[in-house]
Amino acid sequence: MKFSICVVAHPLDSAHRTAIRFCNALIAKNHQIEQIFFYQDAVILASNLLVPAQDEYPTQQNWLDFSNQNQIELNVCVSAAIKRGVLNDADCARYNKNQSNVHSCFNIVGLGEFLTSMDNADKQVTFG
Repeated sequence: MKFSICVVAHPLDSAHRTAIRFCNALIAKNHQIEQIFFYQDAVILASNLLVPAQDEYPTQQNWLDFSNQNQIELNVCVSAAIKRGVLNDADCARYNKNQSNVHSCFNIVGLGEFLTSMDNADKQVTFG
């Protein structure tokens, strides 16, 4: 079965831990994940400026590890990211900002990418 995953919670929210566990369980059961899509406050996770406290759950690193281990894209909504100051090189040029701050493992995409993934998936699950 194919799944499309959407995460909307702030990076400090426990919904990320639940989402990662769910995604790992899907992979363990031989299901396919079309993409992980970060929307609303979850887009903050794509910033390469995040520095979690030592006693906090390393949300960004855990998503990066999951993505690398399973070759699953981490997609971020462009409009939600811009509103929250998470910019790639193209958006920096467009809005006359000096420096991008998107971690290289995240893709900035439009909602169309998410909708296409939903069409390709059998189920869509949202966390947050």
